[in-house]
Formats: sequence, structure tokens, C-alpha cells
Amino acid sequence: MTYDPTWPPGPVVVAATKMREQFTGLKALIDATPAGPQGPAGEKGDKGDPGDAGPAGNNGADGQPGPVGEGGPEGPAGRAIVGIRDNGDGRALIDMSDGTTYGPYIIASGPAGPPGQNGGEGPAGPSGGIGPEGRHVVNVRDSGDGRAIVDMSDGTSYGPFSVAGGPAGPEGAQGLQGLPGEVTSQQLNDAIAGTSANTNTIQLLGLTVSDPPTQSELQAIANKMDELIAALRR
Repeated sequence: MTYDPTWPPGPVVVAATKMREQFTGLKALIDATPAGPQGPAGEKGDKGDPGDAGPAGNNGADGQPGPVGEGGPEGPAGRAIVGIRDNGDGRALIDMSDGTTYGPYIIASGPAGPPGQNGGEGPAGPSGGIGPEGRHVVNVRDSGDGRAIVDMSDGTSYGPFSVAGGPAGPEGAQGLQGLPGEVTSQQLNDAIAGTSANTNTIQLLGLTVSDPPTQSELQAIANKMDELIAALRR
């Protein structure tokens, strides 16, 4: 419902219109009146009660990052493990870089992992240099009392060893004594039979003896001595 200034008609509308015109004129008169000089300042009033805190303002935008500061001094060196060694009873000692030692600890072995797959064959490495010649037997000789001495290629010797001979055969019947006279063919053959046979057919042992020798190495030497003695017989 809008306002209609023509309603209600009559003296009321006329009176309202005249009053508005008077107020408008009074306002124009006030606006046209110049301001007077400013009066002296009044006395300072008492301090009023503090007002309620206003609502917090919105956060401002982030400022630009500041310059990077200078690096601090280098800190002391940390401790590190420099060695793990056996305590002598199967336990481990851990040596630190500052001279301290921790332990002994019992090292528990973890469960075995699954077997890994074999990798492909790698390229052949360079040929190694020729290693030093290993020790080997160069001579087997009599010690002078029926025992054997084994001479090695490095100048060392082992022994004397007792070489076991085979069992003695039965004693044969004594033959007839011949007449003295010139040397017969039989006597010559008998004399040759009393000498040693040629041992060129005996192969060299070619054995590298361990230090100290093993039982199998000593047995091989004894077997070779038996073969040599048997070859020397006629």
C-alpha cells in the first residue's frame, strides 16, 4: 500500500505541506549561517571506563622469508665402531673410536635364509702369477743303522724312520763244496748275484710331504723303500 499525499484531502494535507516548507527554509537558513569562533577548550574529563575488547582482526599475509643465517660451529665427532673381536670364550667385544669397549656379548646366530639362486658365470679373471714351487721328496737314504731319512727339496729332512722288511724265507739246503781252482762261470755268476741290481726301473716317488707328515705319506715312503730294497736284491 503506497502513500498518497492527496489523501486524505482537506486542511490536513495543506497544513503538512506548509510545515514542510517552513522546516526546509529553516534548514537553509541554518546552513547559510557562518560558524562562530571556536570557544576555549574545556577541562579534561575523567578517564572513562575501558570499553569491551573488539573482535580479533583477520590474520595478515605471510611476510617474505628472511635471509639464511650463518652456519653454526661444527659439532664434536660422533663415536663409531672400529672393531669387533673375540673375547677368547666365543663372545664378542666391541671397540669404539673413543677407546671404550663394550661387551662381551653372546652373538646369537639367526635362522638360515632360503638358498639363493646361482648367478650367471662371470667373466674369466686374469691369470695369476706362478706360485712358489712346493716341497717334494728329493732323496731317501739310509741313516746308517738300517733306518731311512727323507730329504726334502727345501733342505729339510725327516727321520730316521724304521722301514719294515718282509718276512724272511726258509733257509735253503747247503750245497756241496767245490774243488779249489780257477774261477768258473758259476762262481762268477754267484759273485755277481752278491752285488746290487740296477735300480733304474724304480720310479721316483714324487710326493710332497706335509709338515708334519701324515700317516698316509709315511706309509707311501715305506712302500717305496720296500720296492727299492726288493729291486736291489738279485
